[in-house]
Amino acid sequence: MMFLGAFLGFKTSLDPTPVAAGTTEYFEIENGIFDEVYLDSDIQREHSTVIPDWGYSTILDAKFKGNILAGNVDFTLSSISSMLLKRRKKGTYKWTTIHQIPISSEDDFDFYFNDISVASQTTYEYAAVPIINGVEGTYQIIGVDVAFDGAFIIDPTYGYQIILNFKRENLTRGIPSNVLEPVNSYYPIVNYYSKKRYDSVTLSGTFIELDRNTCNFDTIHSWRYRKMLRDFLSNQRSKIVKLYDGQIWMACVVDPISESYNGHPENVITTINIVEIGDVENNRDLYYHGFANFLEVHI
Repeated sequence: MMFLGAFLGFKTSLDPTPVAAGTTEYFEIENGIFDEVYLDSDIQREHSTVIPDWGYSTILDAKFKGNILAGNVDFTLSSISSMLLKRRKKGTYKWTTIHQIPISSEDDFDFYFNDISVASQTTYEYAAVPIINGVEGTYQIIGVDVAFDGAFIIDPTYGYQIILNFKRENLTRGIPSNVLEPVNSYYPIVNYYSKKRYDSVTLSGTFIELDRNTCNFDTIHSWRYRKMLRDFLSNQRSKIVKLYDGQIWMACVVDPISESYNGHPENVITTINIVEIGDVENNRDLYYHGFANFLEVHI
């Protein structure tokens, strides 16, 4: 039998143990009763047996009050006024703010946002950014791959997908200009009276409701679905129009919406014309056209 007379016999036996910064990936505690576990990255902190409050260098603080939570919700609530969601295409530098979530309670950190202004065949990075005393905090970043079939036309109220008979029939680039022909000149003078450059696009396809559970199309009542579509297209709200191959426009529907039979009364082609009105990567355009709820202020 061995007796360890000095085992935990000193007043400093249970003091915090310094470890080399950057070398610890995880830790375990077991075979004991623990009141609290506190980890901090500030190795210059003055030695004390009193566990400090959560600070900017705190890694975790588990108090074991009926759970094993070790986060900083209480500290965060006292300092964070809101969270910003930002987006950028992977490999690019500039972030675009797409949404703001006010933070006033713990439940506000449990949020969901559906970003409708993204292109297919594209990898994006999203960042959740806390606003602390009016200043942006640390970016928490994840990557998302986007891909879909056919085409979508969407606004903040609703959206429709075109899968059957989809065509992008015409695209023209608008360049506001006029041509002057001087009397004594062989060649005309082109006057560009605006910096505007925008696309006009004609799209067509069969809009028909699909039962996602059975993968069957409701052909009998498709006229009702198209009536809802026409109401949606003519609501005079800005739209996001995006195609399966990555083309995307912020646009408005213009000109009459037309329908024509494609060989059968239940196979109807709807044709629409859209005009580009903004940039889906520009926060100001997203905000003024209703696709973002936060306007960045640039000084």
